Amino acid sequence: KELKGFSGDWVIQEKYDGMRIQIHKIDDKVKIYSYNEKDITDKCPDQVKEMKQKQYGDCILDAELILFDEDEPLHRADTISHVFKGKYPNATLRAHVFDIMRHENRSLLEETFEDRITILFNNYSSRSSTEVAFPSKKDTRMADNLKDVEDYSKEIMEMPTSEGVVIKDATSTYYVGTRKNPKWIKWK
Repeated sequence: KELKGFSGDWVIQEKYDGMRIQIHKIDDKVKIYSYNEKDITDKCPDQVKEMKQKQYGDCILDAELILFDEDEPLHRADTISHVFKGKYPNATLRAHVFDIMRHENRSLLEETFEDRITILFNNYSSRSSTEVAFPSKKDTRMADNLKDVEDYSKEIMEMPTSEGVVIKDATSTYYVGTRKNPKWIKWK
């Protein structure tokens, strides 16, 4: 019912139980900001090191930061406690990118999500690492009917890091200054 009024083309992505961040790489400088606009660059040295590699041009990425105890993902509250209070000193942070707002010198805010995800697949996904993971065919799927939306969602929800999925209208643009895009629906 919530998908009524959408275009009929959807992108289904894994939803992670972490902390939303933005990764900015501009002129070989990397900054990472938390959901509450705090500069947390110094808390994410592995992500900074990964993004400083020459293979990444200028970009602004929307991502989820997840704390892992070895290969076990911890909860959002644990990630926040680690980032802001230094808890869990032996755990490691990993970033899972799910959207892009700038690629090279071009703003993508007015581009459709389908175009933005294509840019991620074509220019970034092959460079995925443990520290900064980009969308892949296993955690991001395209659908043009409700049966596929349901089937793909259930498959993605079986993944160990999944808190659920976010079903996104393929034609949606990026929303700035708001926490919720009305064309993105969470299914936990």
